Amino acid sequence: MGGVCAESTVVLADKQLKNNIKTEYPEMWQRMKTRIRYIRENLNINISDDVLPMCSTVAYLRPYLFDKERALIVKR
Repeated sequence: MGGVCAESTVVLADKQLKNNIKTEYPEMWQRMKTRIRYIRENLNINISDDVLPMCSTVAYLRPYLFDKERALIVKR
């Protein structure tokens, strides 16, 4: 069975929450904005402005999970 990493978190935020984060946690806000830019520009995923990625593994997919011949090598 294949799969993806589903342990990463996002915050769904309205304008007020985004403003609160930006004001109260400016370093975290900058990390989120950097992640959003990466997801949009490098991964070409058009995420909503209301989605704030909380970690760097959001949208991380391990492609070898789908290919059991390459994902697991058993030495005999």
